[in-house]
Amino acid sequence: MRNWPVASVVLNVTLSLAVIVLVIVGRGAGFASPWDGPAVVTTVLTAATIVLAAVGVGVALLAVWGYTTLREHAGNIAREAAAKAADEAAERKVEALARAFEVLNPVGGEDVAKAYEGE
Repeated sequence: MRNWPVASVVLNVTLSLAVIVLVIVGRGAGFASPWDGPAVVTTVLTAATIVLAAVGVGVALLAVWGYTTLREHAGNIAREAAAKAADEAAERKVEALARAFEVLNPVGGEDVAKAYEGE
């Protein structure tokens, strides 16, 4: 959402240019002598080019914003998954070490009772 003000400005400019083009095309009023057919077509095509460029810039800004949003979201999910996997791996390792320690040093109820009897 950081680029939203820029995108809204581009959208507003694009819409304004579109309205201007529609007014020029839709009016169909008689033009003075310097405004003959080729001059009107040239003006309309220039305005259409400017509108298309503004739309392209707007799409590019939205694409950059979408990419950064997706990258941040993917990073957050990866961080959570890594933390969960690390916790599970550490828990498995502790359990394996505890089992290995019991096998090497078995301590049963009998051993504990003998230790208390000796005191």
